[in-house]
Amino acid sequence: MARPLSDGVSYFPKDTDFYSDDKIRLLRAEFGAKGMYLLDYVLCEIYKKDGYFMKWDRSKCYLVSDGAGCGCSPSFADELIAGCIRCGIFDKTVFDKYGVLTSAGIQRRYVRMFNGRDYIRIIKEYFLLNVEDRKDVSRGILEKCVFMSESVRENSDKIKENPDKNKENRQSKAEESKVKVYESKESGKRERERDSAKLCAFGSFGNVLLSEDEKGEIVSRYGKAVAEELIESFSRKIKSKGYKIKDHCATILLWAEKDGVKKKNGSFDADDFFDTAVKRAEKELAKQTKKR
Repeated sequence: MARPLSDGVSYFPKDTDFYSDDKIRLLRAEFGAKGMYLLDYVLCEIYKKDGYFMKWDRSKCYLVSDGAGCGCSPSFADELIAGCIRCGIFDKTVFDKYGVLTSAGIQRRYVRMFNGRDYIRIIKEYFLLNVEDRKDVSRGILEKCVFMSESVRENSDKIKENPDKNKENRQSKAEESKVKVYESKESGKRERERDSAKLCAFGSFGNVLLSEDEKGEIVSRYGKAVAEELIESFSRKIKSKGYKIKDHCATILLWAEKDGVKKKNGSFDADDFFDTAVKRAEKELAKQTKKR
C-alpha cells in the first residue's frame, strides 16, 4: 500500500539575499547569531511538518528550544518569535487570531514546491496570498488549491483526546466518547468532501465554493461573461469583508437579483446590495435548516 502524501516537504529554497533583508538584519541586531540559528530551525520545523504553518504555544516553545539546543532556552525562543512577529517575518494578524506562525513568503514557496501535485490542501483562515495577482499565485496553482476550514483540523485533533477521566463512569463515558468521535469524524469528512467537490474551477476564484450544478445555474441565468464577473467580484467581497458565508450560490443569485442584473447580457455594480443579499441568504438558510 502506498504511503499517504505528507503536507510537509524534505527541503525548501532559501534566497541568497536572505541575510540582507532589513527584517532579518533587525532580528540579528537584537538576537545575534543564536537568533539566526533558531530562526532557521523554526523554518525547518514549519516546512517539515505542515509545510506552510506551525501552531505556536507553550508546549511547542519547549519542544523547539529542546530540539534546537545550543543554549536556546524556552524564554529565548519565545522572545525570538515575538521579535519575528514585530519585524514582519511572520504574519501578526494570523498569529494573534489563531496562534499560528506563517507568512506570505512561506506560503508562496510552499504552493510552488507542490505544483506537481494534483491538489494542494490549504487552511483558508491562514491563507495570505493574493489570488488576483498572477505573480503571487498562478492560475494553474490556484486551481489545485483545496481550501478547508480550520475547524476541520481542530475536529481531527480533538478526536484523538481521551474524554474518559472519571473511573466510576468509565463504561458510559467510553460509549459517549465513541459517539462523539464518530460524529466528529463524519462532520469533518462531510465538510472536506463538500469543500473539495464545490471548489470553483470555473475561473480563478479560490474563495468561492460552487458545485457544477450551481455554476451552471448562474451561467444559465446571466450568461458566462456576467457569471464570471459575478463570481470574481463575490470572491473579492467575501475576502475583503472577512465574511464566512454558508451558501455561496444563493448569496450570489440574491445579490444579482437585488442589483437587477439582466439575463444574458447584463452588468452590475459590485458595491450595491451585497450586505443585504448576505443577510437575506443567511435567513433563508436558517429557515430551511429549522424546517428539517
